[in-house]
Amino acid sequence: RVRFKATDLSQEDDKQGLEMEEYIIELEAGYYGNDHGNAPTSVLVCANKVLRTFSFCPGCPGGKAGVNNEPGIEMGWTPRDRTMHTFRITMRTTGWHTFQIFDGDLPEKCWSKDFKVLGWFDEKTFVTVLDPDDQDVHLGQDHEYHNSGLHKLRLRRKGNATKVDDKNDPRGWITMKKTELVLVDEVSETKHARGP
Repeated sequence: RVRFKATDLSQEDDKQGLEMEEYIIELEAGYYGNDHGNAPTSVLVCANKVLRTFSFCPGCPGGKAGVNNEPGIEMGWTPRDRTMHTFRITMRTTGWHTFQIFDGDLPEKCWSKDFKVLGWFDEKTFVTVLDPDDQDVHLGQDHEYHNSGLHKLRLRRKGNATKVDDKNDPRGWITMKKTELVLVDEVSETKHARGP
């Protein structure tokens, strides 16, 4: 057997990878308050001077997810509060984009919405991720904001740049590209004798 570890990619790597048809933003989001449904947990994405808001209401029946402050859409289940759920926003040069929410307890539960914004993403786009107070959300750092309770965000992926460790990927579910793996050591296949 051979063991590998993933290498961290920097912001500069993110800029190199922009010549693509697809750009993925992935973050964890959760609500840690008691006023369910009054203020959704949200993240804003700005690209090409176009701002879009992605939100949901953990603890509120149906989750009420939406893009750009549209009325909350039933997700088919109620995401639990005080749990980090995964947001995935896939931006495409075609103008058709996808917003997905994966349940923090059962990741096989997924809500998905396709939406259209022409000119939002192209090969030269610089993408910014913000909280509702217009504060930058940085890759791999815990981020909090207050609006009818505590909301937590943790950006795990922004284009080709990823920041994953045991804290923000405790279950090891991040898919790694083989080119990002570095040989750590080789495990010997020989068996050692037991006992005296």
